[in-house]
Amino acid sequence: MEQPCSNMDAYFRVDDISRPCNALTAPPNGALSPPGPHFYPSAITITSRPCNALTAPANGALSPPGPYVYQSTVTIFCNSGYQLNGASTRPCPSLTAPTYGTLSPPGPAYSYPSTVTITCNTGYQLNGASSLTCQADGTWSNPVPICTGLVVCPMLTAPPNGALSPLGPYFYPNQVTVTCNTGYQLNGVSPVMCQANGTWSNPVPTCTPRTCPSLTAPTNGTLSPPGPAYSYPSTVTITCNTGYQLNGASSLTCQADGTWSNPVPICTVVCPMLTAPPNGALSPLGPYFYPTQVTVTCNPGYQLNGVSPVTCQANRTWSNPVGTCTLRQCPELAAPTNGARAPPTGGNSYLNVVFFTCNTGYVRNGPSATRCQADGSWSYPIPTCIPIQCPALTAPAFGLLSPIGVTAYLTVVNVICNTGYVLNGTDDTTCEADGTWSNPVPTCIPSIVSSCGNLTVFNSDSGSFTSPGWPGPYPLSTNCTWQINVSPGYMVLIRMDNFDLEHGGRTCIWDSLRIHDGPNISSPIIADLCGSSVRPVITTGRSAFVVFHSDESVTDSGFLANFTAWNDSLNALLPTTQPPEYRCEPIQFSRCQGTYNQTSFPNVFQWPSQIYTLYFAQLLFPQFDRIRDCHRDFDFFMCSIFFPGCTSEGQILPCQSFCNVFNAACGGRALALGLLWDSSICANLPTSDCAGPTGGLHLLMFHDI
Repeated sequence: MEQPCSNMDAYFRVDDISRPCNALTAPPNGALSPPGPHFYPSAITITSRPCNALTAPANGALSPPGPYVYQSTVTIFCNSGYQLNGASTRPCPSLTAPTYGTLSPPGPAYSYPSTVTITCNTGYQLNGASSLTCQADGTWSNPVPICTGLVVCPMLTAPPNGALSPLGPYFYPNQVTVTCNTGYQLNGVSPVMCQANGTWSNPVPTCTPRTCPSLTAPTNGTLSPPGPAYSYPSTVTITCNTGYQLNGASSLTCQADGTWSNPVPICTVVCPMLTAPPNGALSPLGPYFYPTQVTVTCNPGYQLNGVSPVTCQANRTWSNPVGTCTLRQCPELAAPTNGARAPPTGGNSYLNVVFFTCNTGYVRNGPSATRCQADGSWSYPIPTCIPIQCPALTAPAFGLLSPIGVTAYLTVVNVICNTGYVLNGTDDTTCEADGTWSNPVPTCIPSIVSSCGNLTVFNSDSGSFTSPGWPGPYPLSTNCTWQINVSPGYMVLIRMDNFDLEHGGRTCIWDSLRIHDGPNISSPIIADLCGSSVRPVITTGRSAFVVFHSDESVTDSGFLANFTAWNDSLNALLPTTQPPEYRCEPIQFSRCQGTYNQTSFPNVFQWPSQIYTLYFAQLLFPQFDRIRDCHRDFDFFMCSIFFPGCTSEGQILPCQSFCNVFNAACGGRALALGLLWDSSICANLPTSDCAGPTGGLHLLMFHDI
């Protein structure tokens, strides 16, 4: 069978005789001659392959008898009297139409010797046998062919400043996308399609430059080129007329997105350059165009004298001259009262320092110097000069001070003794510049000397009596008596300012001062005193009878005793027996409750009972609160002095070392404020078996420290 390379007119020019034909594939069970390649107008011979020889069944025959080639059909007949056992023809497998093609008949059942024709859709060409035959052995004569798009459209050329995708060759139904380079826009349709008839659906579009908005030349300037139309990537140059200066970019470029690279600049008037004032600055720095404003600022500590901002005007001049920066001035300072300043005047410019001093006898309360700051204010206020304070004075026993409570520099305090007493010392003292008094406080001593023999009777609410010869030694073998009667409703409180008699043990068997609770010697004895350590004694009624006795062997310096009338609310202040027994009792002063639980008396000051001590604690604690911040253990120290701790082992006084530390921290302030402060008590405190603070107000025993 011959198959010419035909129908070429639909795809190639007639004069193109050397154009190749599509490659052919030999059919199954067949061969091509020549095998290829093939050129127009070559002819190809297709031959079938031989099949195996068949043998007729017994009592039957084959038609035709053979030989057989591919696609031959053989019919089997039986002799007369015999019938065919089996199919005279065989079924073939069902067929599926090729993509882009159809079967006729469509099936699905086919049997020997059916023939099926295959056709391709418009725009597609059959690649293989156009018909298939169901053969006697139940197989198809050829495989199902395929439909390929062999319709070719002309090659396309990309537009200037554009591109095609894909690049070709192009077959039905290929689509080609046309794009434009950056800065160009498409004019036409994209994509374009290769149609079944070998033509394109639309012509190739063009790429034209993107346009930018038209520009207007600045006032007093020109554009080059002048426009009006601009497209990518055009560049426009701007120039200013003579006498004007460009403020902005000198050239503009039309960009790919259709916008200009910069705004149109302006042609403006130029003002002269400005110079910043000393200690100042300008913002901005220039050049300056109409109507630019320039701000003038001064460095810290300087102030502007002039106008800010200044403006560049249309006539090329500035609205105001550049101001100057001068040192900022602080307010004038006066010297403090009772003091002076250095320098005496002036010195109030930025960074100037003024120093302050106080006159003799005055101390400065505030800073010693102040500096003029950048904002025109002083770093510190003017201090004050306050008079130096001398320690507070305590009136002598049986005397008073006038005026009371004054301790300032140059203050004069007079000392006046009660009736029956005379001054022993200078009657006035002055607070001096170094914070000391010019004279010590004098004492008030009785104006009469005690005589022994007759009974001495006091009918008054206060007074004093002494041993014979006091303040010298008393005589040997002496007996003296005194009767003291105070106002009704009061008791007699007797205190010893000085006391030193020969010690005769607990019963005072040698020298003694015996006090009776009543008006005569038959009244009960409430105190029998000797030695050098005695405590106040109080009666239960308004009278006391006192007997002094010395033996014939040893004498001493004697005593000075004072008596005072006390009312009934102070009853039982003092113990009535000696020596004291340290009995523990709960602390009744609320300020000290919680420091420890138990206390005992007498205390460091030899105050005999808690009731007595409570009276003074309520008076003194509020006064000492003025220096409460002087030591973190202030409350512990005060409580342990007034209300000493007590345990089953006895009384616990504060440690001497702790007292010394406390005195160093607080004593000076106490004396400066005129508080009653006696640093000598530290020497009387124990160095072991004593109390001290431990991180708070807790009692701690120290041994051998």
